[in-house]
Amino acid sequence: MVSIHNTHEFHQYITSLPPNETITIIPNTILSYLQTNYSNIFEDIKNNQPLVFKHLNIPTMNYTLFLDPNNFFNIINNIYPGKLMVDGNSQMMVVSRGGTMLDIKGESVNGNNITIPNIELENGIIHIL
Repeated sequence: MVSIHNTHEFHQYITSLPPNETITIIPNTILSYLQTNYSNIFEDIKNNQPLVFKHLNIPTMNYTLFLDPNNFFNIINNIYPGKLMVDGNSQMMVVSRGGTMLDIKGESVNGNNITIPNIELENGIIHIL
C-alpha cells in the first residue's frame, strides 16, 4: 500500500530568499552625506560592501573617510577608525580599516591633495580628495 502526502502542509519550506533588510539612513552621518552628495558611491557601497554601509550609518562609531570621488571602488582602504582633522601642519601615518597605509602630510594623503578638508559629521569626518 502506498500513501501520498502533501508535505507542504506540515513543513515550512523556503521558496524564495528573504527580502533585503531596510536600513533607515540616520541624518548627519557619513552615510547620509554620501547619499546626499555622492549617490553613485552610496549605491556602490550599499550593493557591494554591506558591512561598511551599516557602519557608516552608526552615530556612535567614529570614522574618518578620505573620499576620492573618482576612485571609490575599495572604499574600506580609505576609512580610518576614529576622527582625524587635518591642517597645513599635519604629519602622520595611519592604517585604514582595509590595512592600507595612509601617509598624511599637510593637506594631502598618499600624495593626493585634499580639496575639501574636515567635513564634520556626527559619526566622523570626511576629507574630499
